[in-house]
Amino acid sequence: MRLDELPEADARAALTACLDVPRWVDDVLAGRPYGSRDALEAVAAASAASLTDDELEGALARHPRIGERAGAGHNAAHSEREQAGVDRSDAEVLSRLADANRAYEERFDRVFLIRAAGRDAREILAELERRLGKEAKPVILGHVQRGGVPTAYDRVLATRFGWHAVEAAHRGEFGRMTALRGTDIVMVPLAEAVTELKTVPKDRMDEAESVF
Repeated sequence: MRLDELPEADARAALTACLDVPRWVDDVLAGRPYGSRDALEAVAAASAASLTDDELEGALARHPRIGERAGAGHNAAHSEREQAGVDRSDAEVLSRLADANRAYEERFDRVFLIRAAGRDAREILAELERRLGKEAKPVILGHVQRGGVPTAYDRVLATRFGWHAVEAAHRGEFGRMTALRGTDIVMVPLAEAVTELKTVPKDRMDEAESVF
């Protein structure tokens, strides 16, 4: 395959254009020769799965927002190719893109990402506004409520909640939430979750008063 045949400098440049994270680029380069696309994708995905917040922020910072021209620190050539379908003469769409980009970052604390190649500005704007229509809710774990640092159980539970929530969204199961029943993670309709006010039983309060 082509990546196996490139000189190291050219291969590094090609990988950096895909994901500008030096550690990831080094990991993928170290796996050559791959011989097949499947082998390459397996190594690339495994390395990307451990991206740190700092690595992700650094990679995102090298891309201008959709609708904006590349500036200092951006990969200008790559960004121009990626956003070739954005008509910069359409002031109305560019203004709406700028407003929606700001709203997205305020809500999700991340820049809006999309494969812009092959899409025009109105298609990109439609997808951005669709995503803004989604509501995100945080998961409040036990250690946040009781104070102190998270235990190993809290960390595993957080991962399980997140995994099941993403899987449910992938299946199109909206209007439901993750819940813990015993040791199992289950999906509960939101309507069921808010049917009644759940309070601490009186006997539990009595126990707490006797101890504290």
